[in-house]
Amino acid sequence: MRQRYSWDELIPVEEAHTAAKFLATTWNLVTNLYSDDFQYKRHEPKLTERLHYYLIRFKAKSGLTGFWVNEGQESYVERNGSFKKIRKDITYCSNISMRLELIFEFKKVSKSTLATYRGNQGMRRFIDGNYAPHIPLAVMVGIMLKNGSKDVIQALYSSLSKIKVRSQLQMVSDTSGRYIRRPSEALQAIAEFDTEHIRPPEKAPPNGTTTIAHIFLFCNK
Repeated sequence: MRQRYSWDELIPVEEAHTAAKFLATTWNLVTNLYSDDFQYKRHEPKLTERLHYYLIRFKAKSGLTGFWVNEGQESYVERNGSFKKIRKDITYCSNISMRLELIFEFKKVSKSTLATYRGNQGMRRFIDGNYAPHIPLAVMVGIMLKNGSKDVIQALYSSLSKIKVRSQLQMVSDTSGRYIRRPSEALQAIAEFDTEHIRPPEKAPPNGTTTIAHIFLFCNK
């Protein structure tokens, strides 16, 4: 059942914001300095692996005391009793008293891959999959070419606004009736918008839903 909590009751808000901002600013820095290493044509795991390297390298400047993990593995048990493993692109793990595990799922996105971004290898990993169980906030990171990016973001926003898609993704509205919070409330000035999703009871956080903040990062070429 969905219950109303403030963000401060659910997670250490300031630390989550700092981690997300550090990831985004680090990407912006290194894609300008080392544009050949961050070309859009590179596979997502290679891009996140390189970004993770720089997150570790520049961590001392971030003020964060937690740690960053790339391709972290986690096991879970399916209903038939078999063990499965998942790999999470990049995770920030807090080491302060209120534990925070902020998972960043990266997807290259264009107008032709919107369904992939929304699907089983994208958003649905956080909704009905086993990513971030019992965690109220997760992050989708859309990687796109800077040229034409505004049109791609708007196309994704429009696709998430469709009634059929909202139903498939178990989206819920806020008290104002909005299914998409734009600008983002969870990661203000970092994410473009937020969506909120009902999760199965065995995977749901205390408030019953997981909010996904959608950050968009750009490749110059």
